[in-house]
Amino acid sequence: MRPFQKEALEWISRGGDCVVDAAPGLGKTLPAMGALCQGAAQGAVLLLPLRVLVHERRAWFAAHRASLEARFGPLKVTTCLGGDPPDEGRGILLTTYEWYFHMGSRPRGVVVLDEGQELLSPTRGPLLERLLLRARLAPERPQVVITGAGLPDLRPLLGEFHLVRGHLSSHLKVTFLTPKKPKNQQVIRLLQSLLVAPPPGGAKVLVFVSLVRSTTALQRCIKGVLPELPLLVYHAGVPSEEREKLEIALSREGSLVVVSTSALAKGVDLPFTHVILRDLTLPGRPPLSLQEVEQLAGRCGRRGIPGKVWVLGHPRPHPHQPKWTPHVALYTLLRQRPLNWERISGILAPLLGREGSAQLSLALHEGVELRLLTRGGGGVYRTTLLGEYLLGLPLPFSGLVRALGLLQELHRAGVLNSLTHFDYALIYATLFPTETLDGGGALPPSWLWEHQITPNGWQVFFNSLGLSEHSPKGDGAKERLLKRALGLFRAGETTPSRSPPFSSLCKLGMLLAAPLGGSEGEKGGEDGVEVR
Repeated sequence: MRPFQKEALEWISRGGDCVVDAAPGLGKTLPAMGALCQGAAQGAVLLLPLRVLVHERRAWFAAHRASLEARFGPLKVTTCLGGDPPDEGRGILLTTYEWYFHMGSRPRGVVVLDEGQELLSPTRGPLLERLLLRARLAPERPQVVITGAGLPDLRPLLGEFHLVRGHLSSHLKVTFLTPKKPKNQQVIRLLQSLLVAPPPGGAKVLVFVSLVRSTTALQRCIKGVLPELPLLVYHAGVPSEEREKLEIALSREGSLVVVSTSALAKGVDLPFTHVILRDLTLPGRPPLSLQEVEQLAGRCGRRGIPGKVWVLGHPRPHPHQPKWTPHVALYTLLRQRPLNWERISGILAPLLGREGSAQLSLALHEGVELRLLTRGGGGVYRTTLLGEYLLGLPLPFSGLVRALGLLQELHRAGVLNSLTHFDYALIYATLFPTETLDGGGALPPSWLWEHQITPNGWQVFFNSLGLSEHSPKGDGAKERLLKRALGLFRAGETTPSRSPPFSSLCKLGMLLAAPLGGSEGEKGGEDGVEVR
């Protein structure tokens, strides 16, 4: 057992919150599993970023069941990836971030968040922050354990916690190269250099690409130049039997190349000796950050095997740093129970700090103005159905409030019912520009396009969303926005079984267009106070 593992397990056994920040492959899974087994009697939950990792952790528990139960007693391990939530009782629940968020499950005795570096993600970060805040504000606060690599400063989220760091692997060397077109040829040249003098047992090379279709395209290129080189392809759509073949192939002598998407990026402990990161941009996301590159690089250099990594490009610094905002903290608290101002400020002031506490009163006033909150007798505040809906969306709250403001303006003008689905895709693409879907062809009908953007200029549209300082600059900026919105719209048309990413805004418009009683608070409140 490594020193950092022992330190983490000792702290977890005392019941304190713990953050384990260690490089991939050093064994940070051990403290996480220890926390789950220790907390199984009160109920423990493991939150994971991928469904495949849920299945892998279930298999791990099954393989180690006898030794675990000999130490901790009988263990009930369940998984949930959809459908009705399991009983909120004893045992260990394995699930994904999104399922746990949307099902609104009550925090358990122990909450373990794996791959905590996802807090830096502009898409998943806000969702995970609200999950942690829900645990922080629970009447019976659970023990929180977070594991990851390259974690941000979590003091604003957890308050007092014990930080355990595992040293970066000395077996890993990362080299950043200037990408040269065609990049496939650059990858092939790197592979050729490896095969000249492979390490003992052969070179086990993992090549990361951004798209599923890129895996087969790169496979053809490599086979055209190196036809004798064993090569496998892996992505999320590959059957589980192929994963078993991959593990068997890696255990054999000789060189092997695996071309994969980010499906092998997290929670994978395979004996790769080299990693080539061909693409730094994934679909629907901004370019990878340094922390994300380190996570991908950590797929090699494990089990004491030296590893070498080539990155074709230079990652960006990560702009997102998790921090409670007054709005999210306020609505999370009031979602649990109605409270008056004195109790709200008393609970949230320690979380928000001086600057956030000063903004809390303004957040309350804005919430009432936007019909997200109501203030009843005795000064008791509670969330409306509209407020409940906004808090239940895994999108940045600031963007949702801007969308709500625009839609309320259009509602007052009597034109809200004139908006089309493309209008909502346009608003979504403006407020949440992490989407990078392509679109083409003629524009579908759009009220905003016909009545606001085309006649008055696209800057007016950005001003109406409070984004005048953040609007894209340069030639063709408006065209790029429209292309992104059209791509979202087309994606919603071609996959009707899945809700398009802008469907949350469509429902928001429907709630606003409903009679006032449809989004106001109902009777009830704290200590029998009627709240309307």
